[in-house]
Amino acid sequence: MNNRGPRRRRAAAGGCLPGTHQFHVDSNLPGWFGRLDLGEKRSRFLLCTYVAPRYLAGALTLLFFAMGRPAYAQQVTRVPPFIGTHSETWERFGVSQLPSGTSILGGIATISGDHMETATTFQMCTVRARPSDGTILMDSDRPTGPITISFSRPVSAFGAYWGSGVGCFGNPPSILTFVDVAGHVIGTDSFVYMGDGTLAWHGYRFGTPVKTIVRTAGDNHEGVAVDGLRATVVAAASPRAVLGDFNGDGHPDYVLRNPGTRQTAIWYLNNNIYQSGALGPSISAGWGLDSVADFNRDVHPDYTLFNPTSDRTAIWYLTWWG
Repeated sequence: MNNRGPRRRRAAAGGCLPGTHQFHVDSNLPGWFGRLDLGEKRSRFLLCTYVAPRYLAGALTLLFFAMGRPAYAQQVTRVPPFIGTHSETWERFGVSQLPSGTSILGGIATISGDHMETATTFQMCTVRARPSDGTILMDSDRPTGPITISFSRPVSAFGAYWGSGVGCFGNPPSILTFVDVAGHVIGTDSFVYMGDGTLAWHGYRFGTPVKTIVRTAGDNHEGVAVDGLRATVVAAASPRAVLGDFNGDGHPDYVLRNPGTRQTAIWYLNNNIYQSGALGPSISAGWGLDSVADFNRDVHPDYTLFNPTSDRTAIWYLTWWG
C-alpha cells in the first residue's frame, strides 16, 4: 500500500536544510470558517550538514532509498472485515448487465465502468470466482477503463472481497486509489489475487474521509470480480457549532467544527462580539461534536462526542483553555 507523503523541502543556500515547528495562536480566527485568516508563529531552526560538495548528492540519494517515501500521516490503514453502515451483496440485481452509474450501497454511492454484470460465477483464467455471500457477485471482464465507486456522502471505512485472473496475462495487480472530497489522492493499495476462486478481503480505514474509490488493473485490462462491499459513512449529524463558556467570563463562547478537516476552534465572545480565538483538538474520524459541558468540575468545559455508527458517546476532558 502506498500512502502519499508530503513533498520534500528544497535545500537552502549554504548547504543548510530548514525545518519548522508550527503552532497556532490567537489571530483573526473568524476567517477559518469562510472569512478567517489564521495567524501563525513559527520557531525555525537550521540543520546544517557540512559535507564535501562532490559527496552530497550521493549521500542524499542513498538516504532517500534507505528511508523510502514517508507515510502521509497514516491516511489509509488496512482493517479486517467489518459491518459498516451500508453494504452491497448484489443479490437484488439477480443475473443481469449492470449499467454504468448504477446506484449501490443503499443509495449512498454509484458504480461506473464498462463490461459490468452481476452473475453467479466469473471465470478468472484458471479459477472460477465464487460469491463471498449469497449467490451473486459483480464482475467486469477485460474492461477498457477503471471501475469507479463515487460516494454521495464521504466514508471513513470501506472494504470488499476481490478477485482477478490467475495464471494469465502475467497476473497483473488490482490497484485501488482513494480520493478525498477535495479531489486529493490520500493513498493507494495494490494487490495480486492468487486464490482458488474464493474472493479475498481488502478493507481500509481512512484518516481523511473518502469520496471516490477507483479500481484499475496493472495492465489496464485485467478483469475483476467483487462482492460483499462494506462502507461506513462519516457522521454528518454533528452540529457545526456548540456553546460553552471557555474563558470563565460568564459569556457563552462558540466551539466551531470544520467538517472537512475535523479541526475545532473556539471563538471567545462578549455577548455577540468576537474577542479572540484559539484552535482546539481535531475530532477523530467517524465522531461528531455533540455538546460541551464541564464533566469533571475542573472549571474547564469538555467535549461530548457521538459516533452514529457504533451508537456510542465519548467525553474528552480538556484543561488548557480559558
